[in-house]
Amino acid sequence: MLEIDKPILSPNPIRDSVLNKWRDILRCTEPVDREWATQYIDDLYHFHGLKKPKIIWFSSPKAGQYYQSFAADMVTDSPALRKAKIARYEIHSPLLVSSPDWVEAKVVLEKEGAITLGEDVSKSIIEKPIIKTQQLVYKKLEEQFVGYKGQNLENDFWHGEITRVWWGPLMFRWGISELRSATWMDFVREAYGVHYESDFWSILEGLLRRLGFWWNFQNVCLAIERPNLIKIDLLNRLHCIDGPALQFSNGCIHYALNGVLVPSKVIMHPEQITTDDIDAIRNAEVRRELIEHYGLDRYLFHIGAVLIDRVAPSNSLNNQNQEIKPFLGIQGGRLYRTKLNRERVFVVLKNSTPEPDGTIKEYILRVPPEMKTVREAVAWTFGMQEGGYAPVKET
Repeated sequence: MLEIDKPILSPNPIRDSVLNKWRDILRCTEPVDREWATQYIDDLYHFHGLKKPKIIWFSSPKAGQYYQSFAADMVTDSPALRKAKIARYEIHSPLLVSSPDWVEAKVVLEKEGAITLGEDVSKSIIEKPIIKTQQLVYKKLEEQFVGYKGQNLENDFWHGEITRVWWGPLMFRWGISELRSATWMDFVREAYGVHYESDFWSILEGLLRRLGFWWNFQNVCLAIERPNLIKIDLLNRLHCIDGPALQFSNGCIHYALNGVLVPSKVIMHPEQITTDDIDAIRNAEVRRELIEHYGLDRYLFHIGAVLIDRVAPSNSLNNQNQEIKPFLGIQGGRLYRTKLNRERVFVVLKNSTPEPDGTIKEYILRVPPEMKTVREAVAWTFGMQEGGYAPVKET
């Protein structure tokens, strides 16, 4: 039986050391050692009884995605038909022609041809072994910490640690789950000597250390080089206010603010951004970042927003010098209406979580035009009627 004295409820030197090690790994911008990476990919397939895959390298994840989607659609095509399909696609997507990701994918398609990738085996060779091993480790920990659940112990390990990482908004594989799992399991092994299937985890850790992104198919592994530029904020989110936040060696560039990918004009030519540009953005998260960058008060002024309701901050006093205690979540909230271009209503609220520098940011949400009070608008965001919204605790 393991000799563990107490649950994992607070930071300790081993935890800090493990976290720092994996932070350095995910921030690495050195070129991939392809010889080592190839060996670990081969070892992963061999461990699961699969034949060695053909490894195709790309400079950026998007280039790999383009190849993946086109290769699957062109397996039975002749070279002439394949070339015709690519040309037709470029006619319908003219902006793609100059994309460095597409240029690279097209070069690889012409060089390698359309290969039968086979089924996606990521679930069977990575996800399932991770889950199986984690369940065994949870059981061992629960034997020592009577009354604690293994998942809760892992949550305690991550408590206070920012787990949103820089590649989150890219939505590519090399997952948050794999790196989170490797970090947690590394800590359990180092701190408490909990042993588990070492061969698989040695291979997985080797891949995480030596690759950027990757996709596992039955016949092919698409392997991606690391970025050659990563700029992040204190919360490990992609962020740069004066240039690219992420760049790959083929020239693929991403701009980002506070972990949200934004159009290049927002960063490189912010003076050209207009309220029409902001309103044209369909993604609500991107739109909120653009409004913050543009300036919330400036945005409200330029769209002709009129204040129709406001809630006093929690530390304010009424005319009788009595403290006002509004419902949690709406303190200091404001509701605006504009009829410029079309009728719209916005609620402005304070974030309950301070920024790293201690400041409290405001954020804006669009709500239905029939909203008349801040409380009604906030209740609507939770799918509730105004009278039913009376929280006693913020989360």
